[in-house]
Amino acid sequence: QGNSRLMLAIGASLAAPFLPLLHLDGGGFHLHDNSSSGKTTSSNVAQSVWCIGGKKGRLTWDNTTNSMEKRALARNHNLVVPDEVGEAKNASDVARACYKLANGNIRGRLDSYGRDIPQQNYDVLVFSTGELSLSDFVSSNGGKWNAGQDVRIVSIKAKVSAYGVFDTIHHFPTSKAFADHLNDAAMQYYGTAGRAFIELIMQDKDDAIHTMTQYKQ
Repeated sequence: QGNSRLMLAIGASLAAPFLPLLHLDGGGFHLHDNSSSGKTTSSNVAQSVWCIGGKKGRLTWDNTTNSMEKRALARNHNLVVPDEVGEAKNASDVARACYKLANGNIRGRLDSYGRDIPQQNYDVLVFSTGELSLSDFVSSNGGKWNAGQDVRIVSIKAKVSAYGVFDTIHHFPTSKAFADHLNDAAMQYYGTAGRAFIELIMQDKDDAIHTMTQYKQ
């Protein structure tokens, strides 16, 4: 409560299943700032809605575009959390992945025997992190960045106060203590919120869609 970046992380995670229900394209957010600002903690909080926090649940930007697409397909109607864009070795792959993850389709092709592999589609939201914004990372590493990519995955400064990513640390003595608490919780109590959220939607899906449509407008 009271932490805008953590609420954004949780909100993005909970919003992902509504993409197909509201006929929306994918997209997402990229938190960027210097190290030790709390970006990875925000990622862990986002992950914990559906799965375990930490490296086991995260992706890395150090993947080819095709690899990112396959992992997004495996997380269809859910959240994709690629951590630390600075680890990517190919800026062009990052730029292409931003388009692909938002557009949500893997192009059809023929296999080595000439058999048709049809186009595959997915709907995901992205919650990404890095020291640089996506546009700065791609541009500074020789890649090409277009305005359309900024619209699809929006880069947002992570730091909001002297506590870094945290607006408030509540009763904790330091921002590190608060971060440690959140990270420990994300590794122990995960998936509960997501399951409860799906159960709530299924109790009255039409009403849930109506409510979310009002927020969309």
